[in-house]
Amino acid sequence: MQGNNPDSLPEVRSNPVVQQLSQKLAEQRAELAQTLVVYGKNHPAARKLQSQVDELQSQLDAQKHATVNSLRASYAAAEAREQLMAAEMKGTTKEMGQMARYTALKKELQTDVELYNSLYAKIKEAGIAAASKSANIRVVDAARPPETPASPRRLLNLAVGLLAAIFGGVALAFVSEELDNKLHSPEDIRRWIGSSNVSIIPVIGEAERQEARLPWPRRMVRLLPSSTAGEPQTNTFFLERPNSPEGEAVQALYASIMLAWPGNPPQALLMASSFPGEGKTTVALNLSYALAKQGRTCLVDADLRKGRLARAFSLNASQGLSEVLKGTAALDGALLEVPGMSNLSILPAGLLKGNAGSLICSETMQMVVQELRQRFQFVVIDSAPILPFVDGRALSTLVDAVILVGRSGVTTRQAMRRSVELLSEIHGAPILQVVLNAADQSATDYKQYGYGYAYQDTTLP
Repeated sequence: MQGNNPDSLPEVRSNPVVQQLSQKLAEQRAELAQTLVVYGKNHPAARKLQSQVDELQSQLDAQKHATVNSLRASYAAAEAREQLMAAEMKGTTKEMGQMARYTALKKELQTDVELYNSLYAKIKEAGIAAASKSANIRVVDAARPPETPASPRRLLNLAVGLLAAIFGGVALAFVSEELDNKLHSPEDIRRWIGSSNVSIIPVIGEAERQEARLPWPRRMVRLLPSSTAGEPQTNTFFLERPNSPEGEAVQALYASIMLAWPGNPPQALLMASSFPGEGKTTVALNLSYALAKQGRTCLVDADLRKGRLARAFSLNASQGLSEVLKGTAALDGALLEVPGMSNLSILPAGLLKGNAGSLICSETMQMVVQELRQRFQFVVIDSAPILPFVDGRALSTLVDAVILVGRSGVTTRQAMRRSVELLSEIHGAPILQVVLNAADQSATDYKQYGYGYAYQDTTLP
């Protein structure tokens, strides 16, 4: 196969196709030779036979070449199989060596186990034999008790225990303070948030329990109907108990707002909180009462997802801010007057059908705020929570100041700090006051602000 003569290969000579083509070629050559003798090489018949001979010769050469190529391919395949077989034999030899090593180790293990069991049985027998023998012991001298007990050393133990308790208590207090990430006092807000303007509102339930202990003629009567069952209640303590600690706290918040910018108090205020359930709506409602005593005030329920100001006043609000923003209702038709408060109007949330965020961030909301500024002396906007929704952040760019509300023992410093960062990132209105809601009246941090006294209502005879 390495030479240039394929005819020497038996596979080529025994190929049926090669044999058939060789026979036809020999016949055509014989016929061509006769034709050349009779007619000469220029005769058409001679030329035709010559072309047929050439064609058969080329086919024969091609077939021989194909046979040689087939032999080469077969040789390459056989060589590859030979290499695979050599690799398999090498791997098998290695595995056989490992199996032999495993068999030797297994036999050695069995021998060691049998030896261990034999030695262990002998040790057991020796122990039993030693225990069965009687000890030859006699008393040389009787033992006497010591004059003073060696243990326990009570004074030392008490001193060590006292020191350990003191250091452990101090360490536990530091660890507990570090692990508690909730805001409890104005100092926590100043330390973690950096705001110096902090107002506190005490726990409302404590004043209600004090009121319940008063005689019946002295109990306060609610000016507004209570919420229906299953609805969240909004406490109107500023009207019901103006001299209570929480009422005085709202009055102090009102004074702080009025005195923040002397001669030019903020007209539009945004009530914001980090998460729901921190008392933002209750603070907004009672602050609106305080502002309504100063001038015409509008309380806007901008929490379109969960508006509840209309239910707090037991008003039927078929349309509100959402309808005004969508253009299906006019602002005059959506405003509602609060019974008994001529200077206080509310703009309820309405019946939301759509994306609340896109409605609040629209240009229509800007026009609504501008129109409310022209009609009212004060505009208080109760927004959705800052962290989960974008509504409050968008509204902060439309107002004069922001009142950020947090709940004592509930709001974390991380949530309050993140709310401040979000408001500063969008260059919204400044945070005028940080309100710490539901502060414990019994706490020292709260007593030092003047509200730690026992409250007793003296407004009724």
